[in-house]
Amino acid sequence: MSITPAADPMSYVPNPYFSADDIYPINDTTVLIDLSRDTPSPQALLAAEIFDNWSDTSEAGDKYVPDDYVADADGTLVPFEPELRYTLQNVVDRTYLVAGDGALKGNLAVFFGGTEHDGRYAPYESCYTQLRNGQYSIRPHYRKFFSDRLVGCAGLIATALNDQHVDNRSFHAGFISVTVSAAAMKESNIHFTPSILLFLSRGWMVPAREFTTTAEIKQHIDHFFSIICFAAALYTKLMITTIRLGTESLCNAGAGIGMSKGEFIGQAGCPNAYTDFVESWIDKMLNDVKYVHDADDAAGAFFGERPITYLLDVEDSEDYHDGWTMTLLPHTPHETTTNAPFTQRIRTTPAKLGLQLAMIGF
Repeated sequence: MSITPAADPMSYVPNPYFSADDIYPINDTTVLIDLSRDTPSPQALLAAEIFDNWSDTSEAGDKYVPDDYVADADGTLVPFEPELRYTLQNVVDRTYLVAGDGALKGNLAVFFGGTEHDGRYAPYESCYTQLRNGQYSIRPHYRKFFSDRLVGCAGLIATALNDQHVDNRSFHAGFISVTVSAAAMKESNIHFTPSILLFLSRGWMVPAREFTTTAEIKQHIDHFFSIICFAAALYTKLMITTIRLGTESLCNAGAGIGMSKGEFIGQAGCPNAYTDFVESWIDKMLNDVKYVHDADDAAGAFFGERPITYLLDVEDSEDYHDGWTMTLLPHTPHETTTNAPFTQRIRTTPAKLGLQLAMIGF
């Protein structure tokens, strides 16, 4: 392939995919670019940017660069495919990646960003204090922050599924619907009512609790992180659904930040390779029973003094004329004297709800 530059051939600026070794001067007016070498495709470059150059946000904080090959179970060397961990920071970073637009990222940072100057969340020790009686408790301003963040994320997801705009009364129960459209959930390939919707309960705030050890209060804070992490994954899926289906989508991921469906789609842009890679990664999390159970357990433990024993996922086809709605009801039997090891989810209908409560205990 030959190119005739307009000026001095040595002032020619090559494509960034080419190195200096790929360009050979032929004469004063022509250079030859060697295209025989393998060069990465734009999509491969995007994949590398999203998944190969990630930084592990574990406690060690070290960037993990995997080897090209690893030993299989039988000792055979196979190509290694790096797996991006589902940490809070990794999920939130992908939420911003899908949003794309700077102004849209700024709006979403209000819901998913932490209190630190770089948008991360504060370390455990900043969030709690030791009381005079020796017990440990969340600092009052962090209890307010946790409360507002959970209610805000729950409202963002609920309004997105219902395409319901908010006003100056924000996400408080009574002003927005706490049920969600079953059709919108099906459209987004979400098979369960998100447990974070519990926090739309009227007047809910993080209760002032005391813990005996630092391990217990750190677990309490970890529950908050787990809920926000799963909420960010859910919202990212709703964003992608809205972007991909356009104005035909039942969802409107911009409803909770005061945007019409068209306005949100205009800011978020069209689906691209980033969207495909992120959606594939998010789907693995949302379709994994373990992560769903972990999110339920975290919400059940964080919601009140006593962990929630059952989450009743109620399907109702009569609330709205345009289809089924889903409601999430928490229930802990009064006779329960010990904390359940995990929160169980039960799918039911209004007609069967009374019988179901009788079976599990009032």
